[in-house]
Amino acid sequence: MGVYQTQERAEASFAESYFGGNKEDYDVIKIDIGDDFNLYEIEATDGNTDSWEAIWNMCQQGFSSNSNYFKLLGLNPSGVADTSLNVHVDVDNLIDYMLTIFYGGNFDSPVSKFSKITIQITFFVIDDRTKNAMDSGFCS
Repeated sequence: MGVYQTQERAEASFAESYFGGNKEDYDVIKIDIGDDFNLYEIEATDGNTDSWEAIWNMCQQGFSSNSNYFKLLGLNPSGVADTSLNVHVDVDNLIDYMLTIFYGGNFDSPVSKFSKITIQITFFVIDDRTKNAMDSGFCS
């Protein structure tokens, strides 16, 4: 016996059963490696990439101030929850995920100290764009 697979199948129907809500409300973002294994593109296998692109744009602006980081978490510039802002990232989930990647030395992950690959390899994220079921932004 033992652990065969440590993750669920990342798709909207899984999100609906695990988080609630309707599968039509979920965005599932993954890497598409293409047929020749040289073309790595980020795509939405369910929903769309609008929320993902918003996060990407925030990250490109950088986090030289706390207000930019707080905005990613749905907080106002003082770090207080603001219900008018979207929560874009479940940061606790992201920390858990990345600790597992770093501790296990996963070669097939978004980042790896152990390989010389400079592109994203494998990841998936799920977000309820309506925030009806899961109010915590993208999780992996």
